[in-house]
Amino acid sequence: MIPLERLVPRKSAGLALLGAAALAAAAPEPAQAQAYTYKDAKYQARYAAEYWKAGQLRTLAILPFTGPDSANFTTTVSSELAGATLSGENWFTIKPATTKENDPVRAGKALDVAGVVAGTVLAAKLTRVDRIEPEKTKENPAGTPCTRISLQYDVRVQIFDIANGVTAYDKTHSVQDGYDLCNGKGQPIPDGTKKSWVVGLAEGITGEKKKDAFTVEYSEDALYQRLRNAIAEKIITDTAPSNREQWVGFKDRAPELPKPLQITFESAKSFVKAGQLDRACAIWTQLRSEPAAAASVSLLYNLGSCQEALKPDDPISALELYTKADQLLSKPDKMLAPALKRAQIMVENQQKIGE
Repeated sequence: MIPLERLVPRKSAGLALLGAAALAAAAPEPAQAQAYTYKDAKYQARYAAEYWKAGQLRTLAILPFTGPDSANFTTTVSSELAGATLSGENWFTIKPATTKENDPVRAGKALDVAGVVAGTVLAAKLTRVDRIEPEKTKENPAGTPCTRISLQYDVRVQIFDIANGVTAYDKTHSVQDGYDLCNGKGQPIPDGTKKSWVVGLAEGITGEKKKDAFTVEYSEDALYQRLRNAIAEKIITDTAPSNREQWVGFKDRAPELPKPLQITFESAKSFVKAGQLDRACAIWTQLRSEPAAAASVSLLYNLGSCQEALKPDDPISALELYTKADQLLSKPDKMLAPALKRAQIMVENQQKIGE
């Protein structure tokens, strides 16, 4: 394996692999990483969270939160953190907080965990405002009696790094939601500018507006639980790595190869189109053993895309192949340049994920 510090393309200085500190200070957004990507195959790329140092504390104990509704919130955040996943595997291991120790660092040492989660529910304020809707009906000639039920929920959350005795995460989250209860029937607040958290979540997942089949439960207990879950999800987004869809492209031809090898090279692309990426990559891997193919930019690039898509937890292997291809270029390559930059981003993220 090529050492990380040597993975700097000779011909493409603008794409040189940045130092870890520079990358951390100016990490491109995922959308930028995907720009100009040729869409032949997709995989689940791995991205570190903003507070990635907290995400490296994979064994956690959660001390009881203080404040209103704190017992319920402690249960919710424990459950949600335990359910956080990366590439289909649970990311955090939650240990029971069996100690009576209140100091997070001392508690963490007693429980033999990497991190301790603690905090305070600052507000869990439910308000009810009665009103009369002016629209009159036969059943309600004076208008419809309604009650607007709203909940403000604020939590300060801290995650302590036990080994280093420092705070890895300290943030206050605030969420609000509510509903109207008119004639005993719950309904969303009729405000075109306001979306309840649960409706927004449904649209974010599906990319579509909420369908009738997505039922929101209009009760105070459900409202509390929605907001507890919303804050727990914010904590996970801030601290745990996540998967995001990423596309890669493959070259169709390798004109630099001898004619018989070109035919073999091109035959593999049909497997990509058929969704059998492993078969295509096996052909290109075998082709690399041919002496005449050792310096093929097209082949090295395609093998780099294979590594990127098939081994997302080992992005440095893709970066090595893209770098070797780049070092052979005599002019810029429109497919290789964005792939090389993307691989650098994936390596940076993997370093932060810390696996």
